[in-house]
Amino acid sequence: MKIINKIILFSIFLSIWSCITQTTSSVSSNKHFTVVDNLPHLGESFYEQKDENRYILIPYNHTVKHIEVVYDGIEYSLGVSNNQTIVFIGTSDKHFTVNGFKIGDKINKFDTIRGWGSYTKIDDEWYAAWLPTKKNEETGKIQFFFKYKFNMEDKTK
Repeated sequence: MKIINKIILFSIFLSIWSCITQTTSSVSSNKHFTVVDNLPHLGESFYEQKDENRYILIPYNHTVKHIEVVYDGIEYSLGVSNNQTIVFIGTSDKHFTVNGFKIGDKINKFDTIRGWGSYTKIDDEWYAAWLPTKKNEETGKIQFFFKYKFNMEDKTK
């Protein structure tokens, strides 16, 4: 796929992600966050008392229930399957760091999921996603971080 098509697809994804998350450094009063004592893990069950119909686009163009949580002052988006299992965790909170990386840092590794975005693995659990620059498709600024087990894509339903 040409770089322009990749940029367009990723731009669409980032627009959707922005609308869903709109994270700030503190909990917004107009958002419906669940404050948690521990950050949940992929594969765990997560039940939220609120009955909201909000969804998030995760890898492989799956759409799952979207729940926003705050842990240790940082906002996270959880993608929860129909059986209430966490299949995706993401954040674009500017206070979040992993292995020294934070939102806005330049990064130069590259993998793609067609129609979803550009990303690279940062450590054993976390990935960084970004929009490649026009000059070099393998370089960009980190837009958000996420956890996702790519071998679980068929378990999101």
